[in-house]
Amino acid sequence: MKNLLHIQREHLLSLKLDKGSDNKEAIQKIQQAYDNGTYGAKEYKTTRIKLKRDEFLERFANPPSIHKDCIEVYTYLGGMFIQVIKDGKEKKHSWDNGDDNSKTLKSLASLEKYMCDVIFDKSY
Repeated sequence: MKNLLHIQREHLLSLKLDKGSDNKEAIQKIQQAYDNGTYGAKEYKTTRIKLKRDEFLERFANPPSIHKDCIEVYTYLGGMFIQVIKDGKEKKHSWDNGDDNSKTLKSLASLEKYMCDVIFDKSY
């Protein structure tokens, strides 16, 4: 968990600097989880932002490689992202962390859980 302290700090800082909303309660919850050492998937998933493919790619000078059939991307603190891939009428969600732990699932919730288990090292 110590290797993810930077993500926890970044999450707290982003909430504290967000002037567009009254997020005192959210700050308190994240701060408590941080202080108690219980920051995990539940807190991390609240950092999710949904972007269209082009919006995602425009954020980078040298964008990451994404699937040719990707239509949307969910981004998370720390640079993690999940692609929404349209395969005919079906949508799949794909996460690639650059090693053997990459996965594609139909359910976003299931893939987020898997991703968090890997990045929080919960012996996936």
